[in-house]
Amino acid sequence: MHDGRSHGLSASLYARSSLDKRRMGDRRRGVRTGPDVSLVRDYSKAEELYVLGRDTHARTGNKSGQANAIKGLGDVYHLRGETDNAERCYIDARKLFTESGDQPGLASALHGLGEVYRLEGRFTEAKEPYCTARDIYTQIGERNGLADVTKALGDVYILQGEPSDAETFYINARAIYTQIGDQSGLASTWTGVGDVYGLRKEYNRAEESYAAAQAIYTQIGDDLGLARSLHGLGEIFRARGEYAKAEEAHCSARDTHERIGDWRGFAYACRALGDMYHLNGEDAKCEGSYIAARDAYAQVGDRPGLARTHHSLGDVYRSRRAGPKAAGSYLAAQDVYLELDDRGGLAQVSYHLGHVYRLESKFTEAEKAYITARDTSTQLGDQLNRANAINGLGILYSKWGDYAKSEQAYQISREIYAEIGDKRSLANNLWHTGWLCYSQRRYEDAEIRVSEASGLYEELGTKKDVVDCDKFLELISSKKPKSWKIVLKESFSRLLD
Repeated sequence: MHDGRSHGLSASLYARSSLDKRRMGDRRRGVRTGPDVSLVRDYSKAEELYVLGRDTHARTGNKSGQANAIKGLGDVYHLRGETDNAERCYIDARKLFTESGDQPGLASALHGLGEVYRLEGRFTEAKEPYCTARDIYTQIGERNGLADVTKALGDVYILQGEPSDAETFYINARAIYTQIGDQSGLASTWTGVGDVYGLRKEYNRAEESYAAAQAIYTQIGDDLGLARSLHGLGEIFRARGEYAKAEEAHCSARDTHERIGDWRGFAYACRALGDMYHLNGEDAKCEGSYIAARDAYAQVGDRPGLARTHHSLGDVYRSRRAGPKAAGSYLAAQDVYLELDDRGGLAQVSYHLGHVYRLESKFTEAEKAYITARDTSTQLGDQLNRANAINGLGILYSKWGDYAKSEQAYQISREIYAEIGDKRSLANNLWHTGWLCYSQRRYEDAEIRVSEASGLYEELGTKKDVVDCDKFLELISSKKPKSWKIVLKESFSRLLD
């Protein structure tokens, strides 16, 4: 998994330290932050004090003080993983800071709002508050905040799978961190650039960048930053097939996150280990890692992480043919995707759910799931998942005995596979179409489709599939009625004998 999200490890884990740094920057600028919730873990007490401050300032008409108290509440909710409450507070604080003309406070509230959107996977929405905060920081000459929000924009772009834009922001942030002597921030940009190179599959350069980050983090004693760079190295080792090194890096990161009580990072490390074990077919280790990740994501309120981990667990159970467990995990993921309005996730999990129901001969449920996947993918313009869902319907209808619907579905999905150039899926479609024709005793059509599939498998170099096609073609040939010429020839041969 080398998409933006898999290589955006530092990005997906950065929000906590970014919040801590932002609050320290607030204190340097004279913004009243209240109790230091980044250090004091009694969030209930901090919440109580901020509520008291908010109400007191509201009675006295002190909008700036009220805004600071509300922003502080947002920070508490942010740290507790209550992103809905945090978002509400940051929006209210933004309004009050704007009314009172408090530019530093406004920038901080916008910065916090961007962090919340990023944590929730709302990357496009995160850009606007980040960019506005960046403009304010530039205007008031606040270089610490400017560096942090520039780095955060790089994180957003890497999470969206846009490495070129991400690299530009990381390099700009690095220059500012170097000027102000912020070693932790400097190291974070090296980790970010490592993510960029990882996404581009420039693995040696990625490893060098992570090593540079590690050296700085080790020097300043930043365990959290060190763990993040270890995540990056783990992904690089995994991409290069160095699984023992990848496991060591991810386990070291996981143990560090657990030791310092960073459960979001712990969840990510466990999920990365689960992904690796799944690829290696180590089911027991894989399941255990995903369950640990799922529970940690639930604990910190990370809904996107929770949805993806439920989804991954479903994949594990599906590969084991454990249908009820797979369906349970997929349905749990579906609920969270719906809550987040993550239509891409919804389309994928609905397709997988259809597959599980089909194998269990739950035709009505399977049809409903495939149709949801098809319609959602159509809305998103995701041609591959749309074709997969329609092809799934074709297999389902064939098993159901509705051959007309099955053939129609196969034809539509086949046209899409041909259009997008997915030869593997096209070959599989032709194979299934061959079986459909064979089931209807349309042996000539079956022979044509399976021969086409064999040709594609030959191109792809999948010898086992070619052998399977040869066996199928032999079966078809044995069922085909002999032509009148062959029958006549055989008859004359017998007479001549």
